[in-house]
Amino acid sequence: MSTDFKLNALLSLPKDFDKNLEVGKSYTIQKSDMRIMPFGIPMDLSTHDHKYLAKVVVRELKITEEGTSVTFEVKKLFTPEEAKVYRENFI
Repeated sequence: MSTDFKLNALLSLPKDFDKNLEVGKSYTIQKSDMRIMPFGIPMDLSTHDHKYLAKVVVRELKITEEGTSVTFEVKKLFTPEEAKVYRENFI
């Protein structure tokens, strides 16, 4: 028997995430399934519909039978121009 894991290089927010992001603050989200992602390495953050928002660093990952809890810290918020470049070039 095996366990399936998803390896993420991009962190996307759930549809119901309604907080305003701020540089230096940490947020926790719940993701479905079991996931693995890098610690201490900046990664992109997007909305569920692929709008790029920021660079974040994962600080904590808790995997349970229900899914994965991810705590991340915002390192940089994208300007509208930066977000447009990411969306047009990486999707």
